[in-house]
Amino acid sequence: MAAEGKQLEGDSDDREQSQLDRTSASLSRPLKHPLEHRWSLWFYKIDQSRSWEENLLEISSFDTVEDFWALYNHLEFPSKLPSGCDYSLFKTAIKPMWEDPRNKQGGRWLFNMSKNEGSTVLDDYWLEVLLCLIGEGFGEFSDDVCGAVVQIRNKIDKISVWTADVSRVDGNVKIGKTLKERMNLHPRYIVPYHAHADTQSKHGSTARTKTTVNLDGCSCRTGTTSIYVFGLFLRDVRKTSSTVTSSSLFVQADVPRSATSIGDMSKKGEAGSRAPARAKFINTPETCVADNLAGFVAVNPGVRVLKGCSAVVRHDYQRLASEGTVALLSGGGSGHEPGFAGFVGPGMLTAAVAGPVYTSPFSDYILATLRTVGSKNKAGVLVFVLNYTGDRLTFGIALEKAATEGICADMVLVAEDTALAHTHASTGRRGLCGAIFLMKIAGAMAEEQKSLDEIKAFIEDKKQHMGTITVALTPCSLPGKDELLFNLPADKMELGMGVHGEAGASRVPVLSAAETAKLMINHLRSESSKNSLHLKKGENVALMLNNLGGLTTLEMNILAKEVISYVESLGVHVVRAYSGLYVTSLESAGFSICVLKVDSHVLGYLDAPTMAPAWTKPYCASLPRTTPAEVEPVASKHHHEEKLHSTEGEVCVLNAAEREVFRACLQAAFETLLAHEKELDKLDSESGDGDCGATLAAGARAGLAYLRTRPPLDHPGLVFRQLSHTVSSSMGGTSGALYSLLLLGASRAFQLKSGFRAWVIALELGMELVFKYGMAHVGDRTMLDPLDAVLAVLQKSATYYRPENLPSLLAEALEAVSAATTATRAMRAKAGRAAYVNPEALRNPDPGARAVEIWISCAIRVLLAENRTTGVGSKSSTPLTSR
Repeated sequence: MAAEGKQLEGDSDDREQSQLDRTSASLSRPLKHPLEHRWSLWFYKIDQSRSWEENLLEISSFDTVEDFWALYNHLEFPSKLPSGCDYSLFKTAIKPMWEDPRNKQGGRWLFNMSKNEGSTVLDDYWLEVLLCLIGEGFGEFSDDVCGAVVQIRNKIDKISVWTADVSRVDGNVKIGKTLKERMNLHPRYIVPYHAHADTQSKHGSTARTKTTVNLDGCSCRTGTTSIYVFGLFLRDVRKTSSTVTSSSLFVQADVPRSATSIGDMSKKGEAGSRAPARAKFINTPETCVADNLAGFVAVNPGVRVLKGCSAVVRHDYQRLASEGTVALLSGGGSGHEPGFAGFVGPGMLTAAVAGPVYTSPFSDYILATLRTVGSKNKAGVLVFVLNYTGDRLTFGIALEKAATEGICADMVLVAEDTALAHTHASTGRRGLCGAIFLMKIAGAMAEEQKSLDEIKAFIEDKKQHMGTITVALTPCSLPGKDELLFNLPADKMELGMGVHGEAGASRVPVLSAAETAKLMINHLRSESSKNSLHLKKGENVALMLNNLGGLTTLEMNILAKEVISYVESLGVHVVRAYSGLYVTSLESAGFSICVLKVDSHVLGYLDAPTMAPAWTKPYCASLPRTTPAEVEPVASKHHHEEKLHSTEGEVCVLNAAEREVFRACLQAAFETLLAHEKELDKLDSESGDGDCGATLAAGARAGLAYLRTRPPLDHPGLVFRQLSHTVSSSMGGTSGALYSLLLLGASRAFQLKSGFRAWVIALELGMELVFKYGMAHVGDRTMLDPLDAVLAVLQKSATYYRPENLPSLLAEALEAVSAATTATRAMRAKAGRAAYVNPEALRNPDPGARAVEIWISCAIRVLLAENRTTGVGSKSSTPLTSR
């Protein structure tokens, strides 16, 4: 039977593993959402020494939602471009020029943007226009749109949307009205439409108005060379937006995110507005990046801010240059702290550049940093760039310019994401926290005075043996925004989410820590994905668990246990494990797992010393380790075990009748606490964490189980010692400790006295221990108040006690405990969690006091009932007048 049970258990494990493998394989399939058209992004910058066409550069093309956001999220905002630059987004094969055959017969809606309106307005309008374009937001007239251009000029910036045929009045008007609605422009704002032919022939003159077009009953004069103009009173599209026609753009769960409110960009199956964001401790959104770096160097005096360049450098960077040590540089958008400034220090980076939140650093700042650490460093500079389009472009521009200045620099592109089974060659895999492993290795090699070529060659090899997978439970919000970046249902988690909130491989139900670890590792090593990391039995790996910013240390430790345990169950040896904050995503609740295959050389570099403040070095990392690692606790001393079961020294011994009454009192007290669990929890929720009833119920269940073990009820002192041990190990929390002390103190009385006096002393000694360690006093609104009331009744009768007075004494104690509990309603709490609660909110009895009233009253009623039935009180030499 045992063998059969093990076989069934093995079959169950195999089925579970098979299910996980199938789930991981299904998630490895690419989840790209196609657009109606393929689009190309162009960049233009004025250079008088070159022709107009030579200044026009096609940057990239895309035809899916994901690839659009991969491009957009990592480009500099239009407002950050220097004067004389343009971005153009046109349907592929249409060039952003009037001469293109598909543009010749058309025109453009032109939006002039004053510099006074601010950079955010320009950037928001440009994004709205782009979303209208790629989302086919013009309905039946979407095919008439060719593209859009944003132009940055000294005095006025311009956004224009180009249409194919100037003669299609209805379509052009519909396009213009849609744009005005989507951009939420003032009703009186005039938007001109210019024919390309008129604009080409204008030559700076002011042309006369050629026509007037009546729109919805409003006669509007055209502009200088305009054909249509409108300044209609239009509804606020943000309140009553229409649905964009391209359903392919809005497939649930995988629309990438933007910080701007986008109206129609709400995903199907979710509410139109995103969840509210929590407030952030910042000064202003505009200064948060600079403030962040200033705070970082204030805490780390060995790092300096590079003035005016949003970058930090080691204070001794000049010494490194003079010694011929290769400098290491990295950077990226802010919001990923401690990446990358946190890894500046001996043994890691020499400098790091920070861009705006979730935006690539400006190329000018990168170039300034390259000059600082590399202009006098003959050993050269190695630059680590995470693979995002914007970062590639801005770092690439800086590197090219640095080369013309004679600065020796080279680049390592990090792209180790395993979330997506297939990626376009033009974009590649995303760069994630694995970059930190590579920076640590390179930093150690630089300290050994390895050459630039040696370091790069080694890093290029090792990055091929690394993979990362991410999961997130909640999104983040950008500084200054009052909404989360995207919506994620509470019962879902996103597998493979990017560090900027980009869509992952899929959304799956929230799983336990153990199940999540299995799902992620299986996805990372899936054989069906060309981007996976294939792990073999016997291989040695280093693991990095990267907190995206919103998980607690408790969660991270649990996840570390499960991830390490599962990887080792595959026959792979985890020889190093790191857990902490490396490359975050603001406050996103999620984490990444990076797996790096290692050998003795890599381990040596990982273990090499560094003073970079954000690098976490495991304690005694090289020691052999099992998960979980355990040692046996020191066994209890023999005399303590004997004391727990010994009756030595006990002077109070109960007869058979008294034992039964003692048992009845204990059992009734435990049972009534169970019956009042919800009442006590409700009382506790007013002043505490709402678990008083549950905690006492746990102790009561343990007490009832103890009574079933046939305890030595003839020795009450021994019973109280054993119950003290039972309570401390079953209840937990403050209540468990207090009752354990109360019982322990009470047990000592029965080594001193017997009879009625022993029970009075028991209550006194029990309360003394609670006083000593609880530091509460009578009148502080605690369990001590009703206990003290009962003690006062017993003490005044202890000296002249007569057995026949027991019923009246018990009745008086019953009234006293009830009155003392009620009195706590008017007391100011001075102990426990209730002491931190507004006194006006405390209108009910203290839950601890009420619990004492419940079990003492129950025990007294049992004693009164037994006294009436058997006359125990009058016959016994040790009447039970206490619990």
